[in-house]
Amino acid sequence: MVNTELLMDTIKNKNESVESVARRIGIDKSTLYRKIAKGGKSITLQEADAIKKDLSLDKETAEKIFFADELA
Repeated sequence: MVNTELLMDTIKNKNESVESVARRIGIDKSTLYRKIAKGGKSITLQEADAIKKDLSLDKETAEKIFFADELA
Protein backbone atom coordinates (compact mmCIF):
# COMPACT_ATOMS: atom_id res chain seq x y z
CA MET A 1 0.00 0.00 0.00
CA VAL A 2 1.09 3.54 -0.65
CA ASN A 3 1.98 5.75 2.31
CA THR A 4 -0.19 8.63 1.11
CA GLU A 5 0.60 10.79 4.13
CA LEU A 6 4.31 10.60 3.36
CA LEU A 7 3.59 11.21 -0.34
CA MET A 8 1.59 14.36 0.45
CA ASP A 9 4.24 15.55 2.94
CA THR A 10 6.96 14.99 0.35
CA ILE A 11 5.04 16.92 -2.30
CA LYS A 12 4.54 19.82 0.12
CA ASN A 13 8.15 19.73 1.35
CA LYS A 14 9.33 20.09 -2.24
CA ASN A 15 7.07 23.15 -2.63
CA GLU A 16 4.98 21.32 -5.19
CA SER A 17 1.28 20.59 -5.49
CA VAL A 18 -0.69 17.52 -6.47
CA GLU A 19 -1.92 19.52 -9.45
CA SER A 20 1.59 20.28 -10.72
CA VAL A 21 2.80 16.70 -10.22
CA ALA A 22 -0.29 15.31 -11.98
CA ARG A 23 0.20 17.66 -14.92
CA ARG A 24 3.87 16.75 -15.33
CA ILE A 25 3.25 12.98 -15.16
CA GLY A 26 0.38 13.25 -17.62
CA ILE A 27 -2.74 12.51 -15.60
CA ASP A 28 -5.65 14.69 -14.57
CA LYS A 29 -5.33 16.31 -11.14
CA SER A 30 -8.68 14.89 -10.03
CA THR A 31 -7.49 11.40 -10.94
CA LEU A 32 -4.37 11.74 -8.82
CA TYR A 33 -6.33 13.24 -5.92
CA ARG A 34 -8.80 10.33 -6.13
CA LYS A 35 -6.00 7.75 -6.17
CA ILE A 36 -4.41 9.36 -3.11
CA ALA A 37 -7.76 9.61 -1.30
CA LYS A 38 -8.32 5.88 -1.84
CA GLY A 39 -5.07 5.07 -0.06
CA GLY A 40 -3.00 4.94 -3.22
CA LYS A 41 -4.20 1.44 -4.08
CA SER A 42 -4.80 2.32 -7.72
CA ILE A 43 -1.49 4.12 -8.33
CA THR A 44 0.20 2.05 -11.01
CA LEU A 45 3.88 1.17 -11.03
CA GLN A 46 4.30 3.44 -14.04
CA GLU A 47 2.69 6.34 -12.16
CA ALA A 48 4.79 5.63 -9.06
CA ASP A 49 7.92 5.65 -11.21
CA ALA A 50 6.85 8.89 -12.90
CA ILE A 51 6.19 10.53 -9.50
CA LYS A 52 9.55 9.27 -8.21
CA LYS A 53 11.33 10.84 -11.17
CA ASP A 54 9.26 14.02 -11.14
CA LEU A 55 9.97 14.68 -7.46
CA SER A 56 13.60 13.44 -7.73
CA LEU A 57 13.03 10.94 -4.93
CA ASP A 58 15.89 8.74 -3.83
CA LYS A 59 15.33 4.98 -3.79
CA GLU A 60 14.82 4.79 -0.02
CA THR A 61 12.17 7.51 0.04
CA ALA A 62 10.35 6.06 -2.96
CA GLU A 63 10.27 2.64 -1.29
CA LYS A 64 8.91 4.14 1.94
CA ILE A 65 6.14 5.86 -0.03
CA PHE A 66 5.16 3.29 -2.62
CA PHE A 67 5.98 -0.01 -0.91
CA ALA A 68 5.15 0.81 2.71
CA ASP A 69 3.50 -2.52 3.57
CA GLU A 70 6.05 -4.66 1.76
CA LEU A 71 8.89 -3.18 3.80
CA ALA A 72 7.20 -3.36 7.19
